[in-house]
Amino acid sequence: MCGLLRYEFCRLLRERSFRFMFGILLAFCVISALLPIVQYERMAAVWRELPHDADGNLLNNLSLTTYSLYNSWLGGLPTGVAPVIFYNLLPLVVAIPYASSAFEDLHSGYANVLIAQCGRRKYYLCRYVAVFVSGAVVILVPLLVNYALVACFIPARMPDSTENLYFQVYYDTLWGTLFYLKPWLYDILYLLLNALFAGVWATVPLACSLFLDSKLAITIVPFVGLTYLSYAAKQALVYRVWLTVAPVELIRPISVGDAENGWVLLAELVFTFAVTFSVVMVKGCRDDVL
Repeated sequence: MCGLLRYEFCRLLRERSFRFMFGILLAFCVISALLPIVQYERMAAVWRELPHDADGNLLNNLSLTTYSLYNSWLGGLPTGVAPVIFYNLLPLVVAIPYASSAFEDLHSGYANVLIAQCGRRKYYLCRYVAVFVSGAVVILVPLLVNYALVACFIPARMPDSTENLYFQVYYDTLWGTLFYLKPWLYDILYLLLNALFAGVWATVPLACSLFLDSKLAITIVPFVGLTYLSYAAKQALVYRVWLTVAPVELIRPISVGDAENGWVLLAELVFTFAVTFSVVMVKGCRDDVL
């Protein structure tokens, strides 16, 4: 089984769609880091011209805590179009790199060779793990690069809870209290949460490949379905429960809507994992390979 996993990960690195999407996301995250860095450098140039005391501290309070790493990296940006594009398209992006290769294996007959060598259960289990890792990696690494790049230029000033408007992290935000005590730990938790969601969601197209006969369909249908269900749930709960239920909003490190509840997101992740894993391991092992 370890040998098959190594083979799957080697295929992952050679997969053209994985390298293409990884490069696109990496470039997007680098550009998204440059914009706040340039803006901060402009502000810093103005501050250097203002009066200072003997220790070099500004004589006037310019709310310096509002200019921090924690609200300048891609996930923490409270405004701008970049985080909106990144998180709203995340379910579509993670479906592209590797999940569709399972469809190609099944319909080209290549899966017959691997199943004959290792068995159905091992084949589908290793494929599931590889797809999960591909989704997590393609999101986590670009975000880490964005975070590290911003940290090289913008100080990690401790956020002030009285200025939460500039961070959009409130008491009803997931781990909201932690943000104003240990913001670095708060960001680490969200980075891991982003990777976890990306990995789980990447397995949805894999499960769909056992039912649909179109590579485009297994990529688009889950994304459209998630968008529709998130909108329908929001409309159903309006004026009843002020609670955020859309996973693409819950995984953002800032509050973008109503109150957040970690149990809601956990239930969504567990349900998605349970369904996709069951489908892949049960139906995959029972069906005949095409």
